[in-house]
Amino acid sequence: MIGPRLPLLIFGVVFAAALVLAALGYLSLRRWEQAAERQLREQARDTALMAAEKVEMAVVRAEQDAIADIQVAALDPAFGPEAVEAWRSRHPLFDAVYLCGRDGRVLYPVRWSPEDGLAIAALRAEISQGFWDRGGRRHLDVSGRVVLATVLRGAPRGPLLVGLRRDDRALGRDVLDHALAVTEGGSALVVVDASGRSVWASRPLESAAPVLTVPFGEALPAWRVALYEPAGLARATWCGARR
Repeated sequence: MIGPRLPLLIFGVVFAAALVLAALGYLSLRRWEQAAERQLREQARDTALMAAEKVEMAVVRAEQDAIADIQVAALDPAFGPEAVEAWRSRHPLFDAVYLCGRDGRVLYPVRWSPEDGLAIAALRAEISQGFWDRGGRRHLDVSGRVVLATVLRGAPRGPLLVGLRRDDRALGRDVLDHALAVTEGGSALVVVDASGRSVWASRPLESAAPVLTVPFGEALPAWRVALYEPAGLARATWCGARR
């Protein structure tokens, strides 16, 4: 004989099973969402890292070519302002050149502006006597501008300290435009300088929001590349990144 409580018991079992299935479904969906968020974060970081590496390599290559060229020019006994001007025409990535002898005398430019004076003072202050002996390259941040410093050896007048100030507009035109491709969909890559100013973007940002930023290497001190995504996707990725 079926008791009066049996239907209630069956209903309770079915209801409990439905709750368990709903809970399992929610947990499965949540795990899927978390996995998707992790994948988005990893893809975004990989994209930004690859962009930073490509730009760094392009800048270093341009710097090496520029240094090699001026090193050859400095070996000529007639090396002087005219040779430096000719070098500048071949390397538009740099908008100013500073040459100093080991005794501190400024050989180029012959006349300089207050801004040039700050750069020359920074070179003299930051470059130690050991640097003259060891050589190498250094990147200095002078009033928000990057100055590459190195020592030219073998010149008839002795070792020369050279400072090459980078032109940010030429950097965008000659390096960033070639090294960074236009991103797909609504994503955008933005290069930000040391002051936080956007100097290059792969596309108009419109409603896009920043997802993450990655620093460049030594050649672009304190500069960063930021990845922007459409607002909805950016919020999901950003919220996932904060967990």
